[in-house]
Amino acid sequence: MKGETKTQREKIQKLIPAILAILPRELRHRLCIFDTLERRALLAAQEALSTAIDAHDDAVQAVYRKAHFSGGGSSDDSVIVH
Repeated sequence: MKGETKTQREKIQKLIPAILAILPRELRHRLCIFDTLERRALLAAQEALSTAIDAHDDAVQAVYRKAHFSGGGSSDDSVIVH
């Protein structure tokens, strides 16, 4: 579709939501009118938070493994997991 006629443009307009829906989120938002500097900053913060949560979860899992699968260890090596 080239969008040369009014009917073609209307069909393209109807397809836009479906096209945007299947695009990766980052690309979809860059193509929308909502792509502002503030929104990009929030998305960067969201990504940083996600990375921090993953690091936290990895650390907790390592502590849990050490506490439960290290053969008991001495009392100096004991770890409390909540």
